[in-house]
Amino acid sequence: MSVYRLLISGTDACGLVAVNGQFIFKYQGNIKEAHHRLDEQNQHFFMRIEIESSSLYGLSDAA
Repeated sequence: MSVYRLLISGTDACGLVAVNGQFIFKYQGNIKEAHHRLDEQNQHFFMRIEIESSSLYGLSDAA
């Protein structure tokens, strides 16, 4: 198994954490660690996820 880091940033929207978790689950990734925060003044969302997976197969094709 390898560990990958996914960094996400963009305009805040309802359900971003759930959507990313479902995406990782769909491609058999396992979330080892996740952190997220919101810059409330600018409504900008940031997320860092460590994913354990046997490969990036499927993940790179889906992006």
